[in-house]
Amino acid sequence: MTAVGCGAASQSASKDQGGQTPLLPDVNPANLIYADGWSQYTFSSGNLKIILDSLGHFLININSCGVGDSGVISVTDYNEIATLSNSLSKAPLLPAQKCFTFPYQGGRGLGNGWIVEMKTDTTPEKTIKVFDGIVPGEDMCSVFTDQEAAKKLATALSKVMNLASTQTCNRG
Repeated sequence: MTAVGCGAASQSASKDQGGQTPLLPDVNPANLIYADGWSQYTFSSGNLKIILDSLGHFLININSCGVGDSGVISVTDYNEIATLSNSLSKAPLLPAQKCFTFPYQGGRGLGNGWIVEMKTDTTPEKTIKVFDGIVPGEDMCSVFTDQEAAKKLATALSKVMNLASTQTCNRG
């Protein structure tokens, strides 16, 4: 699995940085889709928190082994999230207090009442609660008007949550 960035230090991979991102030597910047309109996702449920930045770095305050850690996602997973996020961050949102629901099929990932927020530079609020109250086997709520893209993003973000919660434990 090829990683997007390196280390816990991160900076935004946005267009205005001209490709000057701290990448591993085997990652070709030409193969990355840069963040455009968003800079970070925050996943939270009770005391648990995961942050995913626009370079594919994540931080988790407590994983399934009971410790905090950081890591990176694969280029493939990052590019999928970046493509969907670039589009959705500029798309119209449902009116306040409205959301569309769809069955959540992502297993453990975004389940158990997780709330997912996107930091954006395209809305006055600067942070959008994009998924809310997610429980496996029940409906997921999203504010995006592009329902198909929202479903794909939920699945992609679910992979990040699973990786963040188990990666350190599996490193040995």
